[in-house]
Amino acid sequence: MEEKISFGKFIARKRKEKSLTQRELAEQLYVTESAVSKWERGVSYPDITLVAPICQALDITEHELIAGAEDVQQRTADRQAQQYRTLVRAWSWTFYILYAVSLAVCFVVNLAVEHRLSWFFLVFGGEALAFSLTSLPVLVPKNKGMWTLAGFFASLCLLLTICCIYVGGDWLGVALTAVGFGFCVVFAPLVLRELSLPAPFSRHRTLICFVLDTVLLFLLVTLSCLYAGIGNELWTVACPVMLYSLLLPWGLMAAIRYVPVNGFFKTLLCLIWTGAWTFLANSVFNAVIDGVWFSLEPWNWTDWSDTYYSGNVITIFAAACLVFALLFAAGGIGLEVRRRKR
Repeated sequence: MEEKISFGKFIARKRKEKSLTQRELAEQLYVTESAVSKWERGVSYPDITLVAPICQALDITEHELIAGAEDVQQRTADRQAQQYRTLVRAWSWTFYILYAVSLAVCFVVNLAVEHRLSWFFLVFGGEALAFSLTSLPVLVPKNKGMWTLAGFFASLCLLLTICCIYVGGDWLGVALTAVGFGFCVVFAPLVLRELSLPAPFSRHRTLICFVLDTVLLFLLVTLSCLYAGIGNELWTVACPVMLYSLLLPWGLMAAIRYVPVNGFFKTLLCLIWTGAWTFLANSVFNAVIDGVWFSLEPWNWTDWSDTYYSGNVITIFAAACLVFALLFAAGGIGLEVRRRKR
């Protein structure tokens, strides 16, 4: 009985807040005024088919009608959501107007001063870049991150192209390749993670990222050598240095991703590979760049002069990697023993 009375009082209060009489509410619901009176006096409940019309007439939710009380949390959330949508619309239109006005002013000024369009395209490219970061995420309904990334990359390439045309030069290929390589290194793992790849490729997303990075790095090194006028050193110096440098990340990736052992043994392999690569790096680079015979860095832990300083640091680092590798080897063996006992 108390629930009916509470329900009736809630209906009456919401009706009065809407400035409706019992007769006006009854006419909207196509029921008698007596029926509305019974609801408000707690004599009866409305028919279930009237739930939606009552909610619409009194501007309440179905949950509020059934509970006989206002859902304060939901109304607060709805109000905040509406405020957020209003703020986003205001933000968007503010930027639309700023972009349009600035482009129009630059267009007119450029024509008035130079009687042709020149630096206006630089402004257009810069605003396209800003638009991709400020307004594009608001315009697209789904996959905002992917669209923003694609828009930012395209607008950045457009701006670089406009700059190259405006100032002249043959550096555009190197610049676009460098941008593509940077985007690939940073964002390719995120993009491939979102894509639905066929079964043979879905298990090798990391390998695909490394292949793409390697190809773009090789292209960047090639174009850089040609641009610098040292194309004859591409295969004798640049490529050998690049290939040896890539051995470290490729080896770590292979150990972590494809060697079927526990985490302790994976760390063991990574430490050994890192220590060995570091121990040989200077010697390899010196042999390739200076064109001398391969020889290890001299080291003497009792002498820290310039002759032995580099070799001492390298050997200490390699020794530390070996010590930690032995510790992780012990941990891996212990883990395998416990697994077999279980």
